[in-house]
Amino acid sequence: MAPWLAFGLCAAAAVQGSAPPQAVRHARLAARIDSLARAALTDGPIPGLSIAVARGKETIVARGYGFASLEDGTPATAETVYPIASITKQLTAAAIMKLVERN
Repeated sequence: MAPWLAFGLCAAAAVQGSAPPQAVRHARLAARIDSLARAALTDGPIPGLSIAVARGKETIVARGYGFASLEDGTPATAETVYPIASITKQLTAAAIMKLVERN
């Protein structure tokens, strides 16, 4: 095999084997989110949670942890819809007040 061909094959293999910096950052973020979610399940009185993190149009992380329902053992997933009742009213009011403060 010609030396230049062997070098080219090695260089191509090295490029294919290395992850781009953005993929490394996303992997680190996903690992950190996993750690925080597991800690929340261990430390808090919650049976499960779902997390989605997106940047622009790209979904970086979308996962479920623990259980969506303890009664029937349904696992939490990224697509789980939780019965949240009226708790969003306080969050919406706080968000509106933040916008009012800015303007």
